[in-house]
Amino acid sequence: MKKVIALCLGTLIMFLFAACGKPASSVTFSIPDDVTEANVSHVVSGQESKQVIGKNDLQLVKDWLSGLQCEQKTFEQGNTPGDTEGGEAYSFTFNGKPDLDFSYVINGENDCYLLFGSTWYSVSNPSVPPVAAPVDVDAEPKKDLTLEEAANDPVFGKLFPKQIMEGYVVDGSAGIYDETVLVARLYNESLLDEMLIEVAAKEWFYNQNADLKPNTIFYQENTDGTGSYIYVDGGDYIVKYTFSKTDVGDVLDVDRNASFLDMVNSAEQFGDFLLFERRLYHRNELSQETLEWLDWYNSLAPETRLATSYIPEELLAFEDVETTEAYGTD
Repeated sequence: MKKVIALCLGTLIMFLFAACGKPASSVTFSIPDDVTEANVSHVVSGQESKQVIGKNDLQLVKDWLSGLQCEQKTFEQGNTPGDTEGGEAYSFTFNGKPDLDFSYVINGENDCYLLFGSTWYSVSNPSVPPVAAPVDVDAEPKKDLTLEEAANDPVFGKLFPKQIMEGYVVDGSAGIYDETVLVARLYNESLLDEMLIEVAAKEWFYNQNADLKPNTIFYQENTDGTGSYIYVDGGDYIVKYTFSKTDVGDVLDVDRNASFLDMVNSAEQFGDFLLFERRLYHRNELSQETLEWLDWYNSLAPETRLATSYIPEELLAFEDVETTEAYGTD
């Protein structure tokens, strides 16, 4: 627990106020309305799980937090609620807003505390934070699948690729976790690259990343170099491809681009995606003139592509478009 509590020892300025009709020592807290995402870490029995919650789930947390009745407490160093062995803790952090970070410590059914910065508060009406347990894709799946079975699954199969990028082989097996997400891990030994394929309902992905932008390939920096990831929009469902070391959006690597695009398009749900400048486009999104230009552009050698000065306005318009649909928002 000390590991999680240490995350919250920075300066915190919550919206703190005395609650009407309550003793002067009783205080409540709130999270501003414009905050729409939180990182949640949950530690219990020494095991830590992490997830990102979006607007809908965060609203439940906001309501829960504002309903807690708290009283400031003073503890000797080394003898705080966070130093108790065997307890349970939730830590909430907000990107770019460290003054809002807090922890909720459960040392017993009626022995719960809030930690804001270095200040502790006991909770007189404790309850468990309304945070659903995340899907642990590192745990054992409820259902093991071969790649062929994954591509034919009645729920997720239409979005799962029937053709895998050359050099990648399944690492263990594919599996369905909590009947919520289909996950397959594949590995390329020559590139030392892991590819993770996740298929789930759009709501599941947006609850983890409220600002995700579908159909755009992003860099993913890590200690071993640069990987990449993309959320491929499949209507009510999304397929996320993550590469630990390979940048499949590298426009200079024509063969790798083609191999990645062939894999995405091999899913029954797709089949008509085109790739330009790190973004996938449905063929039916584009005019015939733009499609002809793309055919010509993709036939060029990489060095010739760099010298191309003209890009159809249709493609330029897409480059700056932000995702306007945040699943489940008003």
